[in-house]
Amino acid sequence: MGKLGPQQGYEFLIASAEGLEAEAAELRKKATAIREAETKAKPLADRLVYAAHSRCSCGAGLAYDPAHDDPTSPHHGPTFWDCSAIILGTADKSVKHTGRLPFAFYEVKSEGQPSAYGATTRPSHAMGDVA
Repeated sequence: MGKLGPQQGYEFLIASAEGLEAEAAELRKKATAIREAETKAKPLADRLVYAAHSRCSCGAGLAYDPAHDDPTSPHHGPTFWDCSAIILGTADKSVKHTGRLPFAFYEVKSEGQPSAYGATTRPSHAMGDVA
């Protein structure tokens, strides 16, 4: 193998890689901003992520809003599971509801997990079923 020329030397390649990494980071930021804007543009009922099996004590599925931005969260995003009826404003106030379940302390499988095998607590009318 021949000797590398000055433009193909170690420093040049490292500088090129760092430039490409910075460009990739900027593209990831732009893609994330676009995805967040698209998510926030959806109606709340359409963007909720439901639990595969876990339900509130009132019977509604647990859910979270992926567009919820909690300023107290170090991750600046959704931080807990909650009763979907409470989130949607349709909860019966005379019924006891499960308190918020922080992601950091509870493992709740979402409907989007491959191991959920399509299970969801999403109401059937929210999935387009005809009653």
